Amino acid sequence: MNLTIDNNGAYDYAADTRGYTVAAMLDFEDHNWGIRFAEALMPRQANFIDLEWNPSRARSENIEFELRKSLLPRRNGVVRLMSYINHANMGTIA
Repeated sequence: MNLTIDNNGAYDYAADTRGYTVAAMLDFEDHNWGIRFAEALMPRQANFIDLEWNPSRARSENIEFELRKSLLPRRNGVVRLMSYINHANMGTIA
């Protein structure tokens, strides 16, 4: 077993080959919780440098919910739930 069980091993993010993207993000913070949403551009092809600027062809939606609640007395704690969905045709070369 490796450390992906607690380090987002299956989590994906939209980015070009250098790790950059363009995105619109929303963030709402309350005292005990927060929620974040991002709509991001993805490359035209998998692992390519050029982003697809038409969101109807390729985009990624990411959401994160954060609950700041302690499970142990006198200890701070945070639980985060993250999810993503990628919309793209990454199986063909165009």
